[in-house]
Amino acid sequence: MARSAGGGRTRRGAETFLTEEYGRLRMVVAVGDGRLLLTTRETDTWGTPVPGDDRILRLDVR
Repeated sequence: MARSAGGGRTRRGAETFLTEEYGRLRMVVAVGDGRLLLTTRETDTWGTPVPGDDRILRLDVR
């Protein structure tokens, strides 16, 4: 996930978050008050699911 000061049109100078921390991020939803909900998806249609593979995360943006 990255935040760009250039209005989202370029990755140059983008600030990155959660790199290699939670796996594949699938969806991001702004819920107000500077908070985002993110979903992860680790198993898709392959692999053996284990607890914690797929998550819903809350991120407080400052």
